[in-house]
Amino acid sequence: MIDTRAHWRHQVLTSAFVAESCAFADMTGDGVDDLVAGPYRWPLTDHETPGPTTQFRETPPAWLPPWGGGSRPDPHAHLRATGGNPPQYRAATYDWPIRTGKGRPDSLLSVGMHQDLIRHYRRGDDTDWTASEVTGGGIYESATYTPLDTDGTHGLVTVPARPRIAWYEPDSDPTAPWIEHPVGEHGGNWHGLGVGAIGTDDQPHILTPLGAYTPADDIRAPWQWTPLFVENAPAPLAGLGDVAGIHAHRFGDHPATLFGASPHGRGCWRFDLLDADTRRRLYRRHTVEAVTSQLHALAVLPATADEPCDAWVITGKRWHAHGPHHDIDPAATPVLLRIGVHADPALSPRVELIDDHSGVGLHFAARRLPDGRMQIATANKLGVHLFTHTPGGPA
Repeated sequence: MIDTRAHWRHQVLTSAFVAESCAFADMTGDGVDDLVAGPYRWPLTDHETPGPTTQFRETPPAWLPPWGGGSRPDPHAHLRATGGNPPQYRAATYDWPIRTGKGRPDSLLSVGMHQDLIRHYRRGDDTDWTASEVTGGGIYESATYTPLDTDGTHGLVTVPARPRIAWYEPDSDPTAPWIEHPVGEHGGNWHGLGVGAIGTDDQPHILTPLGAYTPADDIRAPWQWTPLFVENAPAPLAGLGDVAGIHAHRFGDHPATLFGASPHGRGCWRFDLLDADTRRRLYRRHTVEAVTSQLHALAVLPATADEPCDAWVITGKRWHAHGPHHDIDPAATPVLLRIGVHADPALSPRVELIDDHSGVGLHFAARRLPDGRMQIATANKLGVHLFTHTPGGPA
């Protein structure tokens, strides 16, 4: 691992646990980007200098799941005994800035934890955004808001109930629940959902660990299911296995490589296509990083011409992901990593340490600034953090 901490500007916006998600967006229409996390926003003067904290909305209280018993021990017993303090989860799992018209984003799509309502917050004054219901409770560690066709039609894709997958689009009435469009009855689970163009065209597919969905001519009709297999996956994995999120990235004109990471064990992988037809898609798995545990979120950004790889995989440990005593090494060092990968999977990844005091939550934000530098924001049980690559540092 290469220690690059000295080449990143690390700013702690708050050390409080306010959200497991964050986003970059111009929330007031003034041309200045904000960093949004939970009920708060911070204007980013010159793209990287946080201004004063503003609370612009009310968010639901912390969520604690019921426990149905069975052979698996209750991971939240310590919270039930203390009345839920400190909170194990915040009702802020994903946040996406969206446009309801032309121009800058003017609203925020916000997903809580399982069984929470999904809410659409529309801009009011600076401290009072109006919320309306998008849809009711479901399995919301699997969700994404993204284009679903080559015309740019955006939709919220999620798991209303395992294993069913559906997508949602706004009603003509902005205060009404969104319209549900069934996708299929396979693949939906707690983790592992993505949307991406996996062929050599630009048509998005809906991706699950067990298979991929291809749209019909009308994306509002049910989608076609194709099972997914991994040639060298260790038993007893099915498909991609237990991965948090699935990201498709195309290297040049090749079919997309899929990336996923382990939310409950260790490791991050890439899956390169070997063969595909109408009956199945066959991939080969390669390890990207094998040490870090509880990787609940990742992003993939293309590399620039002067960087030492073809793409960057950004991920990190979700500290105390399921409490202090559950899953592998819950209290291990909360690292944030940037991993350079190459089009050729035989070339070794370049694993860089960005930070060891923050990690990731369930959804983070990564982007390029106008001058090409990378910027990453995270929100989790250790607070809200902003990382900006410093000028002149190594790529």
